[in-house]
Amino acid sequence: MTTHSTQREIKVLIIDDDQDVCEHLEQLLTNANFVVRYSTDPLMTVSILQDEMFQIVILDVVMPKIDGLELLRKIRQIDKDICIILLSGYPTFDRAVEAMRGLAFDFLTKPFEVDELIATLDRAIKHYGLRTNLNQEAIEQIANEVRRLRGKQKLSLRQLANRTGLSPSLISQVEHAKSSPSISTVSRLAAALDAPLEQFFKGL
Repeated sequence: MTTHSTQREIKVLIIDDDQDVCEHLEQLLTNANFVVRYSTDPLMTVSILQDEMFQIVILDVVMPKIDGLELLRKIRQIDKDICIILLSGYPTFDRAVEAMRGLAFDFLTKPFEVDELIATLDRAIKHYGLRTNLNQEAIEQIANEVRRLRGKQKLSLRQLANRTGLSPSLISQVEHAKSSPSISTVSRLAAALDAPLEQFFKGL
């Protein structure tokens, strides 16, 4: 069987009501080989994340319509595994502490240096195990094993989501081999399905 190597795409969603900031970050991160999408409407965030897979969200704190920290909590309700980096031009110590309690990965103050943002993203990639060049065969094997074990245990997507703390949409994308899951995600699925982690990579 021929195996085709797949270089993992790291997808970043930028949420900021300032169009110029979004376009600037999009250009910077695209040049750094990230796949980038942005939205200036924070109320669209949850819908975007339910429809499309991202590994990292860069989220402004001070926005109209909804506060960034409130939006952080809404994102965590649907996806506990995604990396969230907060941005703010009006930082306070209390906000930074609240951000950390809300499970944001980091908190950057505007304006920030390009090197500072890239360094934060590099740390996030390492922390979340995103730089894993899983080949297509591995992605499909993980998908098959998750489907098989979930079917064997007669678990719904919602039940497995509750066990893992992952969103049903993320699990569905893993099961259909539409994304390359992080090692953290596979570990959570393995634990929830009462299977050893190596079972998902057997024979590769």
